[in-house]
Amino acid sequence: MQRFRSLQLAFAYIRIPKLFLSLFFFPLLLSLLLVAVQLYVTLLYISTTDRDAKTLSTRIEHAKNNNPVKFLLFGNTKGLPPVQVCRWVKQDGTEVPPSPSCAPDRLDIALHVSNPQDFDISSYKTLINGISERLHVCVKDCRPDVVIEHHEDGTSVTHFMSIQGGLVLSLLHLQEDVTEHYITIAESLDAIDAHFGDYYFFAPGYSSPIKISGILRSFALMLSIASLVVIALWLAVKAHRKVLDYFSKSGALLPMVAAIGKREFYGALWILTLFRVVAFLLASLPMLVVAFALSDEKAAFQELFSYDAWFFTLWLLTLIVSFGLASIVASIADLKHRHQLFSFVYRYVPVVLSFAGLLFWAVSFLIPHDGMAFFRILLTALPVIGSGPVLVSPLFPPPYSALFIHGALTLLVGVFLLRQNSRWFAAHLEAI
Repeated sequence: MQRFRSLQLAFAYIRIPKLFLSLFFFPLLLSLLLVAVQLYVTLLYISTTDRDAKTLSTRIEHAKNNNPVKFLLFGNTKGLPPVQVCRWVKQDGTEVPPSPSCAPDRLDIALHVSNPQDFDISSYKTLINGISERLHVCVKDCRPDVVIEHHEDGTSVTHFMSIQGGLVLSLLHLQEDVTEHYITIAESLDAIDAHFGDYYFFAPGYSSPIKISGILRSFALMLSIASLVVIALWLAVKAHRKVLDYFSKSGALLPMVAAIGKREFYGALWILTLFRVVAFLLASLPMLVVAFALSDEKAAFQELFSYDAWFFTLWLLTLIVSFGLASIVASIADLKHRHQLFSFVYRYVPVVLSFAGLLFWAVSFLIPHDGMAFFRILLTALPVIGSGPVLVSPLFPPPYSALFIHGALTLLVGVFLLRQNSRWFAAHLEAI
């Protein structure tokens, strides 16, 4: 009956407009926006890891022909006519343009040198051809929005005085002379790949070799999934405090809890937390799947997670349980914020243990000892300490048993903390 009473209370709280907006609508909207930005950044990063010459050449050509910066600056994506070189001359003690057609404009580029008439500007001319109308060469008086100061020792410093000037400089990496070098490097790397293929690491204690080639791309994909769990954790941590603050500020917290019961109210808090997390996951998971399915990187997504559906499912469940324990611990730290020692221990010690576990796990690969394989499995199986190795399990898959034991032990610790926290909450409501 207590559970049903808590469920009824949770639905009643959701129907309060102000609480619904602060607890569900605005946090979920912000969270989904963060997910969208994170997915965009991830896909952008992954696209840069496709280094083969054909893909790179196609991407460069597309960037040249469909560049929004060029359209913003010049009104077209083709760029400007060949650059006009203007070597300024001395007149009445000051520097002036050599002709009226060399009057400086904002998007021109100036080159400050000690000898404007004799300085070899051929390399600069090649680099800025098509992205600036004029190249002004003077000692110091020509000052459009982009100024290059060339020093006697051969070094240079560039200043830009507007966002538009900075955008002009951003186009340098798409110049023909530069992109040819990119493609040449990519062709050399293709030759290495053709001779050596993919790299696999046969690490002791793993049933199959670990693919090292493309591991950064796989890690970025994995972090996209883990970030959903992290945001869900943040939503769970803040849910308790929002409900408590809402009722305590109105002075209704203690009378209401006295009327309905402390355990029932605390149960309603956890149900509201669950509602908020589930609502976020139901909205964000389809966004993640659709984003990768419609992108050019769906093959990488499938390669990482479709080779063993059972392992992926076990990993995801273990990750949720592991981060769920972190959510419970963080919630307890928030509830006990007036008890500084308890709050400090609950807030920071698990983080230190988690990073220490990941560090020891990584260092174990450098120690040539047969016992290190068992040591890594043991670390992965432990709650809190093994959360780091669990996170990277799709890249370095441990035995199924390690993930299962980690999930089971973490679940037991979480249930224990929930029961203890429930008793503490019932006895110390006035201290929250």
